[in-house]
Amino acid sequence: MPEVINLSYEDYHTVTNNIEIFENLGFNLEHFGINAILINNIPSIFRDSNIKDIFYTILDSLKHTNKSNKNLELELDKIIKNACVKSVKAGDKLHIQEIKALLKDLSNAENPYTCPHGRPVIIKMTRYELERMFERIQN
Repeated sequence: MPEVINLSYEDYHTVTNNIEIFENLGFNLEHFGINAILINNIPSIFRDSNIKDIFYTILDSLKHTNKSNKNLELELDKIIKNACVKSVKAGDKLHIQEIKALLKDLSNAENPYTCPHGRPVIIKMTRYELERMFERIQN
């Protein structure tokens, strides 16, 4: 998965000055030589996306908005919602590494209980409900 991205001087400094935004989104970036960034990890919601496209979309948003500006928040929210459409759906078959990555991302999420659209990600079930689901309890 590691991906090296060579950037212009300006873009490199935009990324390094806003590294916490990438980290908050779930990226793991490190410096990799002159004006280069190594992407070690990406959020699992972007698993089926072209990572360079996502990276440059976020970078462009950072370049055209002030990081304290509400427009940046709206732009990043749009990117995340777009990724949500491509995210794991019911019935998708996942490899164990993908499952572990999803659980790791979920544990680091600011709000692990809902997707960006507000749909539940985690539900609570009582032991009774679980046993009933597996037909351990008769009605």
